[in-house]
Amino acid sequence: MANKLGDLVWVDTNRNGVQDANEPGVPGVTVVLKKGDGTPVGTPKQTDAQGKYLFDNLEDGVYKVCFDLSTLPAQYAGYGYTGKDQGGDDAKDSDADPADGCTATTTLGAAKREDLTLDAGIVPPNNKVGDFVWKDTNRNGVQDGDEPGVPGVTVTLKDGTGATVGQPKQTDAQGKYLFDNLADGTYQVCFDISTAPAEYAGYLLTRPNAGGDDAKDSDADLTSKCSQTTTVGPQKREDLTLDAGIRPPNKLGDYVWIDANKNGLQDDGEQPVPNVPVKLSDGKTTTTGPDGKYVFDKLPDGKYTVCFDIANMPAPVADYQVTKPNGGDDAKDSDADPATGCAPEVELNVDKPEDLTIDMGLISPVNRLGDYVW
Repeated sequence: MANKLGDLVWVDTNRNGVQDANEPGVPGVTVVLKKGDGTPVGTPKQTDAQGKYLFDNLEDGVYKVCFDLSTLPAQYAGYGYTGKDQGGDDAKDSDADPADGCTATTTLGAAKREDLTLDAGIVPPNNKVGDFVWKDTNRNGVQDGDEPGVPGVTVTLKDGTGATVGQPKQTDAQGKYLFDNLADGTYQVCFDISTAPAEYAGYLLTRPNAGGDDAKDSDADLTSKCSQTTTVGPQKREDLTLDAGIRPPNKLGDYVWIDANKNGLQDDGEQPVPNVPVKLSDGKTTTTGPDGKYVFDKLPDGKYTVCFDIANMPAPVADYQVTKPNGGDDAKDSDADPATGCAPEVELNVDKPEDLTIDMGLISPVNRLGDYVW
């Protein structure tokens, strides 16, 4: 009785190592029959239009088959073997060893006249996108040598339509992330920096596309927090340039002092004023410290107005007045309007992450005496 063996080469579209419905057979693949010792037997076959092959009229003996992926049709150029022996059903799995393209041996004879389970699944080359989230300490938008990676940032993969693909990843201890085994297609990544460790609370995305080297810049848009789209496939199997830099938070402040000589400038020997209430236009409040300093930090990009509460000044300066504003050097002058106690609006963003020049000088009240002659 004639012995025979075969069976199928197919595209494992979902990469699970199992022949699923609607996964197509692959025609034109050369299959070589060998004895158990590796000696070729007869003439190689090619898979038919449905991806099937068959060796029949075989003598009793030990055999294996080897698949030649160099003969794949052009549309499958670059494809490799899927994982072998997956799923628990030998009739539905892939038997080709990815190392050499050959199956395990099978014995044909009185106990088994046919083996039609010697299959090979193929998968596209390993498309992948990544790569890095880092602390942009100097805010220049470029990965400099001493700037560390940031772990724990959630990265979501999306397709060209904006639909989420698979499960989000988190950056590792070095700030790296990777999405691999991707189907050919168009993708983008989106970064959720709110999941970074506590030490990065309030950090913001740095400026994108700086420096002229796409492998070293930040790609996350400041508004969408997503990269540009990238296409992986036959022309480009990986894009490991999708990075995001995060910069220290925005802040503004700075100082209330006694303008003893009433010239509107901070001069040597002029004293700070503690305990002055200060309010930010977003609702935050604080008071000046013993050194006369105040700061509002961890601020998002936006426009802000600082107002000093001149109606509720601490007792030692309760009757003092605001000195004249804009007396010269912005770092040394007074910025508060004498009538309202408010400074001009400032905008903080990636180009201006801080403003520590918003000061108020106080002058002692004018002494007066007199009253009435009648």
